[in-house]
Amino acid sequence: MGVRRKTTKKTREALYAAARYLSAEVERELGVLIPFDVYSQDPMVAKNDPTFAFEDKFFVRWEPGLADGPTSARFAVVDFNGDTGHLAPKAAWVPEDEVFADPNDYVLDRTNVEPLQFHQLNVWALLQRALAFFEAGSGLGRRIPFGFEGNRLIVVPHAGYGQNAFYDRASKSLQFYYFDDGDERVYTCLSADIVNHEFGHAVLDGVRPYFLESVGVETGAFHEFVGDLTAILILLRNNDFRAKLAETTGGDLGAADHLKHIAQQFGEAISGVPYLRTADSPMTMSDIKPEHGPHKVSEILTATMFDILKDLSNHYLKRERDRGVASPSARRAFWNAIQRMQCMAIQPLDLLPPVDVTFRDYALAVLRADSLANPMDPYGHRKRILKAFVKRGVLSERDANRLSKAQHLFDRLSLRVFHPVDSISRSRSGAYSFLDDNREKLLIPLDQDVIVADLYDAKKLTRQARRLHVR
Repeated sequence: MGVRRKTTKKTREALYAAARYLSAEVERELGVLIPFDVYSQDPMVAKNDPTFAFEDKFFVRWEPGLADGPTSARFAVVDFNGDTGHLAPKAAWVPEDEVFADPNDYVLDRTNVEPLQFHQLNVWALLQRALAFFEAGSGLGRRIPFGFEGNRLIVVPHAGYGQNAFYDRASKSLQFYYFDDGDERVYTCLSADIVNHEFGHAVLDGVRPYFLESVGVETGAFHEFVGDLTAILILLRNNDFRAKLAETTGGDLGAADHLKHIAQQFGEAISGVPYLRTADSPMTMSDIKPEHGPHKVSEILTATMFDILKDLSNHYLKRERDRGVASPSARRAFWNAIQRMQCMAIQPLDLLPPVDVTFRDYALAVLRADSLANPMDPYGHRKRILKAFVKRGVLSERDANRLSKAQHLFDRLSLRVFHPVDSISRSRSGAYSFLDDNREKLLIPLDQDVIVADLYDAKKLTRQARRLHVR
């Protein structure tokens, strides 16, 4: 990485406006991306294994409206403790130095982690990255709306005492709590896994707001799955973490405890198990029992996608060996796997039904999204996907046989009234007119009103950065 250049405010604003056309390396060199210190996973992991302590190259994009809090375009940290009634002073933005400082004017970094203001910075920076993860072309390829009126998510790092953290649509907030484990105080806002998990809930609520109205266990479990998958995928995108993981596992993601075990400090504190949940669950759909709640059931889908991630990593390592590469790179295999996995797992969220999602719905959406991005499938990735979903009982053998057959990539719907795509996507009323004119063909009852939940124009990318224009 080159030396970061100082720029004028006017130049900085021009670069910020053009950031979508710049590579991350250029953004860092020109100062569009600002470095911050955050915990790679959580304080316990940092203490037990310093190699997984802080991220060495963690950057957040500069914004014209950065302010104390921290406050940015999409997040506002409000550190109010509901138990004590205490409103903690805000982390102070120092624009001339491009840092946040505590009330004593000390820079908030890895050498100054005790003040509550470092907690504020840690959770805000993690959320900024998580938002970028979902909005990137390899994700949803568009701005993410929240599931409430307004554009800023309120972040409460120390909401009160308790073993909890949650997303709450009604208060437009993410609430993080703290508790004591012997002599140690555990802050959920310092756990990257917990922060990313809870933000996964907020994203899914914005993309599919009617999921929260469902009473189905699979829909609730799908919410938990998205949270856990978010934590896993964002962690694996960390360059330093990936390098250390490659070194310690030799390329075997199945041995990557730091990756597959979610919220290690929290789990150790409340149950004595080194994770809150794990992607290493043996559960299948046939193991679901009436007493199982959404958190338990979600492990099936999380484990399924982790199986696919492991298989992809092994595929890339094998491909290098087959090509005669003298020293196959686990680090490179992990990178290729996470690039494809982000596209494969996140882009299908736009193909889900508006209400009452099932694991089968998601499996079909994953396969459809992959067929659009990778129609020829020269390396047989969809066979791997199908195998994983069938193994867990998410799809049946009958599904696999049908989906394995050659199919047309695009089939025009048989409709009564044709509407141009532009007229459908221009407004919700335009989309409604299309649906109303074709109720019979779309199996919409004549006496049932229809709500158009959202319209979007997405610019998604394949793993090779080829554009997929989606409306």
